[in-house]
Amino acid sequence: MPCKWDKIFLKWLHKRGYKTRYYGEGYLVINHKFKHGFIHVPKCAGMSMEVQKFVGGNGHQRISQIKSKAPDYFWWGFVRHPADRCLSMYSHMTQWPVPDFVLIDKTGVKHKLIQNISLQDFIYMLPYSYGVNMLTQPMTHYLCDDKLNIMVDFVGRYEKLERDWYYVQGRLGVQPVLLPHNNKSRHRRWWRVLTAEWLRVIETIYCDDYKVFGY
Repeated sequence: MPCKWDKIFLKWLHKRGYKTRYYGEGYLVINHKFKHGFIHVPKCAGMSMEVQKFVGGNGHQRISQIKSKAPDYFWWGFVRHPADRCLSMYSHMTQWPVPDFVLIDKTGVKHKLIQNISLQDFIYMLPYSYGVNMLTQPMTHYLCDDKLNIMVDFVGRYEKLERDWYYVQGRLGVQPVLLPHNNKSRHRRWWRVLTAEWLRVIETIYCDDYKVFGY
């Protein structure tokens, strides 16, 4: 069954007009027609992929919890530079706040009115909010096992989105289509916005993402 945050995310999708399907085992992660499984890492262009009929609405599942249902299928997911992903998290939370998403400050106080929080406060709250909801989970949480071994067959990169998306379509044997940019948040390039101190915070929190995915 999906976790609390996936249920919240599903309600949020429906309000925004996205059509998703829910079954007893959870979101439709496994596509038996094309024999693949897409692991949707939040803020890595997954929404744009899920709207494709050959991918489907999947929500956010961990590969370690679902791969055993179809171990011989082609499993794939996308990653993004952790700093860029954090900036996208902040933009998403402030522009399109999702109910019950919270951040925790160093005193342990929970903040739900995230759209009123500055970027600096958001970053300084990340060490205390790490893994509190699906957005703040590291990418290794979705694509790796507990020993940080990558469990998907292909890891695409947001920085090479067009190239890697084309590769996935080739593996699935479908007619190539351009990837729309759905659920896009508005923000500047991360290296123009984040200070050296903020980057150190992000690098400390998401050190496994930097190491495992080579950022």
